[in-house]
Amino acid sequence: MAKVYEMVEMSLLQKIEVKTDRVPLMIELPVDPTIAPYLVTTTKSFLWLVQPLRDNKLRVAIRKENLEQLFGEVVQNIYEMGVSSSWGNSSPLSRDGIQKSIEYLQYYGITEVEILCCETDPLSLGSHFGKYSVTRVDWLSDCYIVIPKDRSYFGSMTDFGSDNYAILIHNPSRGIAFSL
Repeated sequence: MAKVYEMVEMSLLQKIEVKTDRVPLMIELPVDPTIAPYLVTTTKSFLWLVQPLRDNKLRVAIRKENLEQLFGEVVQNIYEMGVSSSWGNSSPLSRDGIQKSIEYLQYYGITEVEILCCETDPLSLGSHFGKYSVTRVDWLSDCYIVIPKDRSYFGSMTDFGSDNYAILIHNPSRGIAFSL
């Protein structure tokens, strides 16, 4: 009998909803200065910042875009920075690569993790990989990512409604690992 998988809405980040009549151009968010670099939205793209401003805050622009596009760009930006900075958070697309991605997060003390994969599930993992849940999302390409179950460790997304978001990734080097 063939397995049927249901696509679920899965957030990459902790979501903070803000009800407002006027969407601001930017917001200031507090950060821990010891976990740089930070990845933040600009009005048209993303920007890497290496240190906070005064009072350990960052300015994060509001960007109007659909979540699938934003999440895809976040993943791509972090992957590219991880490779160029030799973070070691990328492994081959294999079961062993997924295990190495899990171990990467465990090294930083993150034991409660979740695996997200593209719609096609290239390794046919189904809904579990060992004791870890595997969730299909439509915003990933042919890969798997391992992220903390507690998304606040990795970053936040402030939702102002009508596809207006401010995204702050405050732990990119320790909060995500790739198998691709």
